[in-house]
Amino acid sequence: LDLLAFDMVDVDAQTVLHIAQYTELKDAPIVAGAIMGKCQYLLTYDKKHLLNNPEIATQSGLIIATSGDLLQVLREDQ
Repeated sequence: LDLLAFDMVDVDAQTVLHIAQYTELKDAPIVAGAIMGKCQYLLTYDKKHLLNNPEIATQSGLIIATSGDLLQVLREDQ
């Protein structure tokens, strides 16, 4: 974690409600935060709502993966 930079972002209710049109309401603030933070990846283990829903990745522009998936990508890039 010492190698990562963390930023706090403000997400307004209107954005959350917009994102809730293509994801679960409980996950909308998380997806919105990742988008507003200009993240490339959203790491999760939520198979039911996030990992197995390709529409969220398409609509958000995020790569939704597990932390193990990202570690594999990083190792392959070395």
